[in-house]
Amino acid sequence: MTVRARLVITGPTGVGKTEYVNELMERFPIEVINMDSIQVHAFFRVGPGRGDARHGVRRHLYGYLSPHDSLDVAAYVRNATAVAHEIEHQGHLPMFEGGSRSLLPALRAAMPLAIFGIRPPNDLDWRKARLRKRVEGYFTDDLLVREIQEAVRLGYGDTRLMRDPLVYMQARDYLGGKMTLEECKRAMVGSMLQMQDAQLAVFDTLDISWVTASKDAPSVLAGHIESWIEASGWRSSLRGQAA
Repeated sequence: MTVRARLVITGPTGVGKTEYVNELMERFPIEVINMDSIQVHAFFRVGPGRGDARHGVRRHLYGYLSPHDSLDVAAYVRNATAVAHEIEHQGHLPMFEGGSRSLLPALRAAMPLAIFGIRPPNDLDWRKARLRKRVEGYFTDDLLVREIQEAVRLGYGDTRLMRDPLVYMQARDYLGGKMTLEECKRAMVGSMLQMQDAQLAVFDTLDISWVTASKDAPSVLAGHIESWIEASGWRSSLRGQAA
């Protein structure tokens, strides 16, 4: 029996995947399966940019691990496969979403995937401006500061996420007086740029159909997904909103 490929939406951190995923949720009977190795952990939402409380769309494998636990990639793949089967049984379309450099290759080795991605343009100024906007959001109403303070209160101060050099390490250095707020923000942007490059280096080894964040609107990606649904045979098994 031919196994149909499962849908993946990927892209590097901070590229703006959420806007594209929101468009897909509006148009297709999708249930999202987390494919971000940080968002599997409970409690932490601001730094990872967790959006699984939005839209009333069913989302899976977010926040299911304690902040003290380590992610087991093989166990994740088993769980994700079981969840995808259940979503399909309900007549919905499973969609893996995230930019993990470890989880995406592991899923690809376990099942056929149709991978679509959102990538930044080859424009360093655009990338910096986009990431700077994200970083500014962390400090709006002290969202990140309050999350860190609460994490310490709950005993999560020495977890891997709080030692993460992408966001939390710089924020803790700022709160500890080791750098100014502006130095903290610049350090975060720099770390995210490095992460983007590392993610793209992995993604470039995979077969991914790309759209570019600076010029392709979310509707462009949705059109590609609609064509894929038709060509792959998924439409006949989907229930719910029209695809």
